[in-house]
Formats: sequence, structure tokens, C-alpha cells
Amino acid sequence: MNPIFLAHVSVFALSGLACVAAIPRALKVRHPETREGLVALLSSVALWSGGYVGYFLVPGTAAKEASYVVGFVSALGAVAAWLYFCAAYTNRSPRHAPYRWFVAGAFALTAGVKVTNPLHELYFTTAWVTEPFPHLAVRHELLYWVVLGMSYAVIAVGFFMLLEQFYYTGADSRPLVVLACLTAVPAVATVTGEHFSWLLPLMYEPPGVALFAVGTLFVYFRRFETIQFAAESDDAAIVLDQAGQIRDSNRAAQELFPPLRGSIGEPLEAVLPRLAVDLDADEVIAVESDTETRFVQISRNAFTSGGVTSGELLTLDDVTERERYRRRLEERTEQLEALNRVVRHDIRNDMAVIHGWTEMLRDHVDEEGQDALDRVLRKSRHVIDLTETARDFVDSLADDAAPELKPIDLRSLLDVEVQSVRDAYPTPGSSSLRNRPR
Repeated sequence: MNPIFLAHVSVFALSGLACVAAIPRALKVRHPETREGLVALLSSVALWSGGYVGYFLVPGTAAKEASYVVGFVSALGAVAAWLYFCAAYTNRSPRHAPYRWFVAGAFALTAGVKVTNPLHELYFTTAWVTEPFPHLAVRHELLYWVVLGMSYAVIAVGFFMLLEQFYYTGADSRPLVVLACLTAVPAVATVTGEHFSWLLPLMYEPPGVALFAVGTLFVYFRRFETIQFAAESDDAAIVLDQAGQIRDSNRAAQELFPPLRGSIGEPLEAVLPRLAVDLDADEVIAVESDTETRFVQISRNAFTSGGVTSGELLTLDDVTERERYRRRLEERTEQLEALNRVVRHDIRNDMAVIHGWTEMLRDHVDEEGQDALDRVLRKSRHVIDLTETARDFVDSLADDAAPELKPIDLRSLLDVEVQSVRDAYPTPGSSSLRNRPR
């Protein structure tokens, strides 16, 4: 058997099988849209590879052309799935993308033109040749190269989104960057295939996609998901393995905790002892720097595989403004409590003394001074009542429980207040509310 023929069949067959084998693993991706895009990409590339394998193995011109068209159209589907996957993975929801129906229509139209190629032959023509082995050779026409260039432009947009995500996340994404770049290497064979006798003019991207799928889903799956989780917010994120050792951290975490730089593989308790001690506590942690103090709160997200915890993602939420506001409230409450103690113990006690001595003056005041005595008694009683109200108010601020509410007699309260005003500003002929008709 011709080694070139065997090499082509093996490459595409193994690529298709690898993509099929990776689909169950892709179904475990947590993010729904990322999962959909990745499964669609693997399925499309599997069909793409299968079509090419059929092109090599099935007998007859019509069957070979049909198999090639299946692979040809599946390649276009793989481009669409790649863009969908890259957008979803970088938190650009493809379901809400502008002009998504226009893009879908353009893909459908292009697929229709490919399927009908036997009628117009604008994409490719075929002829039997004997070199490098007997096969149905494909000669690509101008429309093929135009669509291929547009497809590569779309693929490049997806690569840009991935590399941007890897860079700005700040995590150790080098293995995934290498895998993404290796995905593009077979494109060289696609472009130059017609210039080498040992390469057929086919699209050789399936091996690159298969390598990316196997690498991300079986070797670097945890890192693959971690980068997406870490990029969903601007919060600092640290990834720990099952033993509590640091596996990764994003840029925000390294800026917040400089010792994290170069700490991969070290125990968290050795790099950030304070963080390790407070890991199980639901409390705010103060982070000191040269310029200010920041406050963070830890949330934990475990990674599980087969029901076994294999690591966890620590997200450090910056709650500085909330914590500063809470501390200001605590300080104000303490000040009010101090004032309350002064009111309750000093002012109230002095007014109680005044009120008591004034009561003792009743038998020593003539009829003309009785009215003035009553006013002093009412005022002192009113001040004592105010100190009790102030005490209850401050206690309600300091108490976490909801205050106990009860109905009050508003008329009696108004009577007291009106009488207080009349005592301060007496006018001839004034009378109490109690004497007014209801």
C-alpha cells in the first residue's frame, strides 16, 4: 500500500476518532454556551475527517465526490462552531451577538453553494490521476480560495479572542496558548498542498483541532475551565489542587498578593499564611499595602471529578468600600452609645434630682408661685422622658434585631408637646387640647 495514501487516511481517521472520543469530555464543561460550541466543533471536525476518509476509501467517482462534499461542508460548519466556541469561552455570548442571523444566513448560503458544486463547479473540479497514488484529484477554483480566505479571517478572530482572554486573565495559560497556536499549524499544509507532490490539495485542519481538543479536555482541562471562571469577573482568583498547593492565579490576585508571582506548586499556607488560616472563616480579610488597606472576602468553588474533589477556585471579592462604610457605621454607633451613657447617667440623674427637689417645694410655694412650680415639674419630667427616648433610639441602632413596635396614644403625646410649647411661650386664654371637642 502506498505510504502517502496510508498517511493521509491515518491522519484524518485518527483526527476524527480523537474528536469523537473528546465529545463526552466536552459535555462536562460547565459553561453552557462553551459546551455547545465545543461539542459542535468536535462533531463538525469528526464529520469533516470522516468525509475525507470516505473520499479516499469509497469506490466510484460519484461516491468520492459526495464524500468530499460532506467533508467540505463540515469544514464550513467547523469554522462557525469555532467562532461560537471562542465567543462563548471569552464571555461574549453568541446568542446575543449583533448581526448573528446575518452571519448564520451567510454560512447557510455558502454551504448551499458548496453542496451544489456538481452543478456549477465553481468550487472545484475533479479528475483521475496516478501520482502520488491513483486517486480522484481535486482542483480548486477561484471561489474556493475566496471562501478559504474569509474562513481564515473568521478563524483569526476566534484566535484573537482566545489569546486576549489568556493574556488579560493573567493565569498561567502558556500550555493553552501553545495548543491554540498548534491548531493553526496545519493551515500551512492547506495553503501549500498544491505545491508538493506528497500533499494532496485538501484542508488539513482536523489534526490541529484534534490536538487542541485532546490537550484542553484531557491534559489541561482544569486550567481550561479555571481561566474562563477567572475571566468572568475582575475579582482576584487563586486555584488550589487537592493538597492545597497553588496551581494558578490571575493577574488581579498577583497584584493584590505579590508573593503569588512564581508560587505555582507551593502550599498556600507557605505563600499566604493569613489567607490559609482564614480560608474556612466567613470573614473579611484586610490586605495591607504601601499606600492603602484593601478588604477582601473569600468565596470557594470546588472542582469535582467523578464525585471526588480535585481542587478548588478561590475568588477574592474586593469589599473595601462596603467594609469601610461598615466600619464608619460602627464608629458612629459607638459615639452614639457614648453620648447615650452621658444622657442616661449624667443628664437624667441630674434632672431626676431636680424633679425630686421641686416636688418637695410644693408645701413651701404660695398660690402665685404654684403655676411656675408646675412648669418646672413638667419640664423636668419632659427632659427625663427625652433621655429615655434617646436611650431606646440608640439601643435600636446597636441592636441587630428588629425593633418591637406597639401602638401609642397620639393625643396624649400631642397634649404633652403642646403644653410644653405653651409653657415656653405663655399666652392669655390658652387651654389644653383635652378641653377641646373631639
